[in-house]
Amino acid sequence: MAYNLLKGKRGIIFGALNEESIAWKVAERAYDEGAKLILTNTPVACRMGTINELANKTNAKVVPADATFVDDLENLLKVAQEYWGGKIDFILHSVGMSVNVRKNKPYDELDYNYLGKTLDISAISFHKLLQTAKKLDAVNNNGSILALTYIAAQRTFTGYNDMADAKALLESITRSFGHIYGRYNGTRVNTISQSPTYTTAGSGIKGYYITNDPDKVPTENEFVSNPTTTQRYSKEMGTYYIWICDAVGNVSEEAYVVEVINIEKVKPVITYVDVSDTLINKEDEIEIIFKATDNNSGLQDLLNVEDIKVIVGNTSITPGNVELNVINSGNEIIYTLTISGITESGTLSIEIPSGSVKDIAGNINDVATLVTETVVDNEKPNAPTVTVEPDDEVVNVNVTITITPVLGEKYEYSTDGGETWQELPADNKIIISDDGKTEVLVGAEDEVGNKSDLTKVNVNIDRDRPELGKAVITLPKGEDGFAKEQVKAGDEVVVKIPVHEENGVTLDADKITITIGGKEIQPGDI
Repeated sequence: MAYNLLKGKRGIIFGALNEESIAWKVAERAYDEGAKLILTNTPVACRMGTINELANKTNAKVVPADATFVDDLENLLKVAQEYWGGKIDFILHSVGMSVNVRKNKPYDELDYNYLGKTLDISAISFHKLLQTAKKLDAVNNNGSILALTYIAAQRTFTGYNDMADAKALLESITRSFGHIYGRYNGTRVNTISQSPTYTTAGSGIKGYYITNDPDKVPTENEFVSNPTTTQRYSKEMGTYYIWICDAVGNVSEEAYVVEVINIEKVKPVITYVDVSDTLINKEDEIEIIFKATDNNSGLQDLLNVEDIKVIVGNTSITPGNVELNVINSGNEIIYTLTISGITESGTLSIEIPSGSVKDIAGNINDVATLVTETVVDNEKPNAPTVTVEPDDEVVNVNVTITITPVLGEKYEYSTDGGETWQELPADNKIIISDDGKTEVLVGAEDEVGNKSDLTKVNVNIDRDRPELGKAVITLPKGEDGFAKEQVKAGDEVVVKIPVHEENGVTLDADKITITIGGKEIQPGDI
C-alpha cells in the first residue's frame, strides 16, 4: 500500500543493477510513493544491464555516470536539474565493489591496487558525490543523501574482506560531510545498514554451513572453512541442511531444509559483445565488451587481466596498458577490457583462457578467442605531394602551393616553423603573399590519427626594386696619358653603376639604352 510519502519529490538512485539489488527495490518503492526518479549506473552497466526495465517500470530517466569520475557526477547533477527544472530532493548512493573479494584474495594477502579501487568505488565516490552536489548547489534545502553501509564497518565478518574497510571509511565520510552539509543548507547525510539480505553483494558474505547430514550441528569454527551455499549445492542432488551463524558466533537453533533437484553440466559461455571503435592507432584507448553467460546457475568470476591474451593479426602482443572492469549479476558477467598502447597493425582479437568463469555447479568455460571488428592501423601516411607555382628560387609574385589530396586524409600547414597550424583550404591550395623568406610545412593525418612526415617548401618573394647608385664614367686615355675630352667611334667607355640587391642581380645588356645629347645611339658593343 502506498501513502504518497514522496509525492512530487525528485530523487537520483545509484546502483540498481538487477532485481536482487537494494537500489532496485528502493526505486520501486519510491516510485510507488510518488517520487520522480533518475536512475544511474556506470555506462557499461546501463548499456548491458537491465536498468532500462526498471526505468520503464518507474517512469524514470536513465543517465549513465561512473561515480568515481567527478566529470560524470557533474554532468549527472546538471542533467537532473535541467530535466526537472529545479533542484534534487534526495540521492541514494548504492555503490560498492571489491576486486579482492572477487578474486578470492584473503584479507592478509590483499592486492593494494585492488584495495585502492575498492576504497575509491565503495567510499571515496560518496565524498565525490557530496562535494560535487554542494559545489553545484544541486540539493534542495533540508534534502537527504543516503548511502548503504554494513555492520562489518564495526564488526568482523569472515569473507567481507576489505569491503569492511571501505564501509568504515564510508561512515567516516558521512559523519564529516554530514556536519558540513547540514550547516550549509540542512541537507541530511546518512548511511543505513540492511539486515541479512540475499542481494548481489550480500550473497558473498559468509556465515552459512551446508550439510546433507540431518544430525550434524556445526560449531562456530566450522562456518569459516565450510564452503558457501552455492558451492555445495552443485555436488549432488538430495536434501541439504543450512545452518546460519551471526557475527559473534551464535548459531541458528535449527537448520533450513533445501531440496536440490537439478544438477547442471552445461559450461559457461564467453561471447564478444561490442567494441568502442573499429579503427584505432597506438595513441587510442579502446574498450572491448564481452560477457559470460550461464542459463541455469550463477557465475563466479576467476578471470585475471594478466591472463588475457591480446592478439593483433596473428601476433600475440603486450600492449602498453590493460584494465578490466567486471559487473556480475549472477547469471551474466559483463566484462569491459580497456586497452591502449598497441604498436602493431592488424585485426584485434583477445583470447580468454579456460577456467576464467565458473558456475555454481563447478563447470568452467572453454578457451574463447573473440575476434573484434577493430583494425589497428599504426602505418603513417606518405608525406604530402605538392606542386609550387612559380617554382623559381626567388620570385616577385604570390606563390601557390597545391597539395595532391589522398582520400581519407586531412592536411594542415604551418608558416612559422610549426608553432601554429592551419587546416588546408577546401581547394587544397596555400597562397603565400608575404615578402621575404617563408618555410612552409605541410603534414597529412589519416582517419585514425597517424601523422606523416612533413613536406617542406621554401618560398622567397622579393618585390623590392634594385637600388642603383651614382654612375661613374671612365673615358679612354689619350696619348698624353690623360682622359680624352672627346671620344670617337671605336673608343671604349667604362660606366660603373653600383647596385644593391640582397637576392643578386642579373643585368640584361640588350635592354640598356644610351643617349648622347638627347639622341639615342646604338653602340657597337656592350
